[in-house]
Amino acid sequence: MEFQYKNVLIWGYGISGRSVEKVLIDLGVDYTVLDEGNKVTGGGFIGKLTKKIISRFDLIVLSPGINYHRKEIEWANKLGIDVVSEIEFGYMFLNPKSKVIAVSGTNGKTTTVNLIYNLLKTAGKKVCEVGNIGKPFSEIYKKNYDYVVLELSSFQLEELKHFRADISILLNIAPDHIDRHGSYENYIKSKLNIFKNQQKNDYAIINEDDEIIRNCKGINTKKITYSLQSNKYKYWLNNGCIYKNKKPLLDLNEFNISPVFYQDVMCTFIVSEILDFEVVYIRNMLSNYMFLSHRCEFVTKSNNIEYYNDSKATNIHAVQHCLKCMPNGKSVLLLLGGLNKDLDFKDFVANMPDSVVRVVAFGKARRKIYKAKKYNKNIYFATEKSLHNVMANIDDYLDGIDIVLLSPACASFDEFKSYEDRGDYFKKEVLLKRDRDEKAKVKEG
Repeated sequence: MEFQYKNVLIWGYGISGRSVEKVLIDLGVDYTVLDEGNKVTGGGFIGKLTKKIISRFDLIVLSPGINYHRKEIEWANKLGIDVVSEIEFGYMFLNPKSKVIAVSGTNGKTTTVNLIYNLLKTAGKKVCEVGNIGKPFSEIYKKNYDYVVLELSSFQLEELKHFRADISILLNIAPDHIDRHGSYENYIKSKLNIFKNQQKNDYAIINEDDEIIRNCKGINTKKITYSLQSNKYKYWLNNGCIYKNKKPLLDLNEFNISPVFYQDVMCTFIVSEILDFEVVYIRNMLSNYMFLSHRCEFVTKSNNIEYYNDSKATNIHAVQHCLKCMPNGKSVLLLLGGLNKDLDFKDFVANMPDSVVRVVAFGKARRKIYKAKKYNKNIYFATEKSLHNVMANIDDYLDGIDIVLLSPACASFDEFKSYEDRGDYFKKEVLLKRDRDEKAKVKEG
C-alpha cells in the first residue's frame, strides 16, 4: 500500500514506538519521537509538545501507555491531524491474505493467544503472535503470514478506526485499569471495541457466562457461543470435557490441564472448529504444551503446605478465578498487595470463599486491603510493608494452613519490574524455604 503521511510523530519510545520507527525508516518518511526520557533516535527528538509543534505533523502514532484523553490529543483532533494507536498503524501494513484472530479480556488473554498460536503452528500454518503479548503489531510489516494472532489490551482497544479482526474473542470483563480509563464503564466500552468493524462473515466467540459480553449489542457478525457452566449453548463444558451440542469432542482430563485454563482451551478449540481443523491438531498441541508461568502455578510442597504462584493476577477477577481452582477442603493463606489500580476490595473481601482463613496484605495497597477486613470477620488480616517482608516472616502465618497462594490483585511496580519478576522472586523464596525445612528435618532426625 502507499503510505500517505509525510511527517509522523511517534509518541512513546518503548517497544511499540521503536517498531513504528523501523517501519518509517524503511519507508523513508520523516518522523519525530516524543518521549519523556533523553533518547537518541534516527529522527528528531522532543520532550514536550506545544500547539505550534504539533501542527507540523499529519499523523501521530500513540504507544499503548499514552492516554487518549490528554489535552495534546485534543489539539491534534482540532487541527485535523490523524491520531492512531500502534495497533491501527500496524493494521495499515497487514497483508490482505493474512487472517487476524484477536483476543482480549480482563484475564486469560496471553494464554489463549499462545494456545491458538501453537495450534496453528501444529497445523502447519505460517503464523505469528503479536500485540500485548510483547511483540508490536507493526512487526508484521513486509511479512506474509497465514494468520496473525493478536492480544489486545484495553489500552490498545481504546480508539480503533479501521482495524478489523476475522475472528474476535472477548474472554471476560471485570473491573481493571480504572486509574487509566476513569470509570468501569469506559473500560467496558474499550473492551467491546474488539467487535468494532467486523463484517457479517467474520466470527465473534461469545462467553455466555459473562453477563456484560452476553448482553452486548451491536455485534453484526457470526456469533459462536460457549459456556463453562450451562449446556444451553453450542459449546459447553462438563467435568472437563468439551461438548458441541450434545456430542463430547475433547476430554481435557487426558492432558492434566488445570481448570484455571479451561476457558482458554475452550476458545482455542472453537477456533480450530471455525478453521475446520481435524481434532488431531489440538490433541497433539495439548499433549506437548507447557502452560505459561505465574498463572495459578503450583510451585512446591513443604511441610505439607502447598505453594502456588499466581503473580499474573493483577485484578480481583483473576484472584477469584484462581481461588475457585484451588483444591477443595483446604485452608488458604492469601497474599494480596502491590500497586492498586483504583480497585475496591470491599465486595471481594465480603464474599471471600470460606477456604481463605488468612490474608496478608503488602505493598502500597496494603492499607486499603486491610481496611476491608471489617467486611469479613471470619478472616485474620495482617499487613507487611512489602512482599520481601512477607517472605521473611512467612512462618508467622502458617499455623493451620494447607495452601499459600500469591495472588496479589494488584500491579507489581511498587516493588518489582513486572509480575514475572514478582512471581520469580516468590518461587525462589519458596524453594529456598523448602530446602531449609528439609535440612531442619534431617538435623532433627
